[in-house]
Amino acid sequence: MKKIISLVLALAMVMMVGISFAETTVSYDRTVSVTGLANGDVANFYKVLEWVNDAEGNVKGWRAVSPFSSVLTTPELTKVLVGNPEATPAVAPTGITAELAQSLAALEGKTLATSVTVGTNGIASYSVPTDTNGAGLYMALIVAANTDVVYNPVFISSDYKTASQGNTNTWGVDETASYSNSAAAKKSTTSLNKTASTTELSPDDMKWQTTAIGDTVNFTVTTTIPGFGTAFVNPYFKMTDKLTDLKLSGTPTITSPANAVATITPAEDGKSYTILFDSAYLKTLAVPTEVTVTYSAIVTNTAPLHVNREKNEVWTEYSHNILDEEDHAFKKDTTQHYTFTLDADTVGYGGSGHGEKTSEIVKVGRKSNGDPITQTTETSEITSTSTWQSPLADAHFKLYRDKDCTVEYIPKTTTGANGTALDIVSGADGRMTIAGLDAGEYWLREESAPDGFVKDSHVAHIVITAVTSSKDVTEYTKDGVTWLTAAEYNALGDKTGYKSYTYATETLDSYTVTIDGQEAASYTFQNKGNEVEIDWTVHPPVEMPHQFTNTEGIELPSTGGIGTTIFYILGGLLVVGAAVILVARRKAQD
Repeated sequence: MKKIISLVLALAMVMMVGISFAETTVSYDRTVSVTGLANGDVANFYKVLEWVNDAEGNVKGWRAVSPFSSVLTTPELTKVLVGNPEATPAVAPTGITAELAQSLAALEGKTLATSVTVGTNGIASYSVPTDTNGAGLYMALIVAANTDVVYNPVFISSDYKTASQGNTNTWGVDETASYSNSAAAKKSTTSLNKTASTTELSPDDMKWQTTAIGDTVNFTVTTTIPGFGTAFVNPYFKMTDKLTDLKLSGTPTITSPANAVATITPAEDGKSYTILFDSAYLKTLAVPTEVTVTYSAIVTNTAPLHVNREKNEVWTEYSHNILDEEDHAFKKDTTQHYTFTLDADTVGYGGSGHGEKTSEIVKVGRKSNGDPITQTTETSEITSTSTWQSPLADAHFKLYRDKDCTVEYIPKTTTGANGTALDIVSGADGRMTIAGLDAGEYWLREESAPDGFVKDSHVAHIVITAVTSSKDVTEYTKDGVTWLTAAEYNALGDKTGYKSYTYATETLDSYTVTIDGQEAASYTFQNKGNEVEIDWTVHPPVEMPHQFTNTEGIELPSTGGIGTTIFYILGGLLVVGAAVILVARRKAQD
């Protein structure tokens, strides 16, 4: 059996004090109990110290109970721990030192343990044997039914008392603390919470749930380490943080507590890190201790999907079973961020299948009389009612941050640096893919039309609005490396060793694209557990795609600049030429 935890509050530093007998006719408590527990917890009772009589039946003193005595290596400590309870004041047992206490708590064998499963009343009671050795000091080691909870060892006493003592049958570890036959359990409750924030500028919507390519997201992870104390021989606590479509910017930092001792190991690819807390440091934590970790990451997702999801998972792995320190439990949390693309391939399943293409904005061509240039008709792959005729390729657009189109939208690179302005070009189907956008406001302007066409002077006001909400997600793991969704878990043949863990996470419910105040596209999502694949549906009514129209003709230069001047020059030359010809004819007639 595995080592049980090195425990004791200075157990036994157990300087049993304050027992003075005026006679040898004694009795002791027949029941010891631990309160403050939860239904399903298991309390394991051990008798640590027992009372010894001499051959004549006179009280003699206290000694360690086997198997506790078997772990003692110093001969002097294996003897009966003699005390003189009849002295005034009472003489404490000799040989009970901190070293002895730790040795007793190591519990190489647990043959004397009695397990009690806690009911709805939250109390674990143990009936003391009705023999002459029933009295003594008992230790309860509790395994919580809820793996979020770690209990500290509990000491209770079934101690002798004489008629003259009445009910004052308690003994003390020191002059200020004592044990009685009932004690409330002290526990630690673990926690884990991951939050995110961004500080990107307009037109971003300032919500951390939506991001653009190259944005920096700042993360804070807070977790609670149980108060292991010296009760655990080799306590374990590890944090793992994994990023999908993000990359670490710098090394994560433990911002509190300042004295935490741990090894931080970022992965070479920058997509994860681990923090392993030092076992000796964990043993110094007698009470629950909150740890805060901060770091930043850059959005690297460049897939031109209508919704790109950046997922961040963090989980802790820790000792929780005081009887088996290698029996680890887990807690998990995630944050999820979304990046949008207009006229993009869809992700997930919806409509008629997988991989349709959205069509929020399209380019079409018209003759000077308004008729379509071609009879080609494109139909939305999302909604068969959204069509456009005569798609036109090779029109060039730019995206702006302001309605006056004075500030170009400059996307960032996957390193977080500023990139170059987008040159958005319509394709043969009329679509113009604009990738990697945060939710928020944008303005789209055509910069040049294909040869033989006049560009559309309209500036489109585009707004992407996202709606997210918190949802409970349940996943399954047995090693903290592989996490399964409910569907994956249910499909398993052998579920041995797996445990379920539920956490709340913010996921995308829907997003809407409006252009010039008109709804161009609206999608509702249902996340399938915590998978990348999602079910989506179009929310009716969806308007026709917004159409930029180019009409056949010659593009006239804009007013001002050389565009106007050249016409004045040409006009002047024509006038001069005509005058020269007229003068020449008159001279010829003369």
